[in-house]
Amino acid sequence: MNEIFKGLIFYFINHILNKIPSRRIRMIFYSFLSKGNISRKASIGLGVRILDIRNVQIGAHSNINFDSIIDGRGGAIKIGENVDIAPQVNIWSLEHNPNSENHESRNGSVIIEDYCWIANRVTILPGTHIEKHHVAGAGGVLKGSYSEKAISMGNKARVVGSKSAFRKEKLTRLRVFR
Repeated sequence: MNEIFKGLIFYFINHILNKIPSRRIRMIFYSFLSKGNISRKASIGLGVRILDIRNVQIGAHSNINFDSIIDGRGGAIKIGENVDIAPQVNIWSLEHNPNSENHESRNGSVIIEDYCWIANRVTILPGTHIEKHHVAGAGGVLKGSYSEKAISMGNKARVVGSKSAFRKEKLTRLRVFR
């Protein structure tokens, strides 16, 4: 019975809720289903897939843009406040062990601290910690620890610079119907 209930919640979130055009209604449900771990003041765009909402925490004024995947099946995913996540970003807490004959899984938590900017089509793998004000360039693959106020880019993202300007105000919500 418990597996059926979890399956129904998964189906509701990823095939019904994420298609509702009203962001306000979506955020009420996301907050309720996560037991308050997803802030009502956050903004989750259309088509975002959340694979296990029980392990996902999203802070106030953070934007998760359309067609992103947030996978809380393997460990906690903690996204701080005022984090801007572009479209088609994948955040994984579960992956396959390439050294396993049976494709066994391995997991790890993902922490994205306040005021980070994750650009389009970035993939964040289990066991990643991204510190405050970090910028992850488009298409990067992040695994490991990324320092505060740095800019990382590339497949197996490397730090290529540092930020000199920092956001002080809250992020605004996404446009309507997005």
